[in-house]
Amino acid sequence: MWWASPNDGRAPPEVMENLRGVWDDAYGDRRQELVFIGIRMNVTDMRARLDACLLSGEEIAQGAEAWAGMPDPVPRWERQSNQSA
Repeated sequence: MWWASPNDGRAPPEVMENLRGVWDDAYGDRRQELVFIGIRMNVTDMRARLDACLLSGEEIAQGAEAWAGMPDPVPRWERQSNQSA
């Protein structure tokens, strides 16, 4: 639950202090975050791949049918076995 939704942004002062870094005048504390946890992850490559997923304003205006035909810059994820060879 977001503080901005049920409380119109009227959270206790100590909560608002924690939210100040993420608070937006239009959306309050409503946001989504991606968290990646891993070993030896290439942060630069990961960020570039995620940025490549973003649509421009022109692409957004094309709608969902156009989006379905766009290339996926992130390869399909596959599970790897934990068994040793």
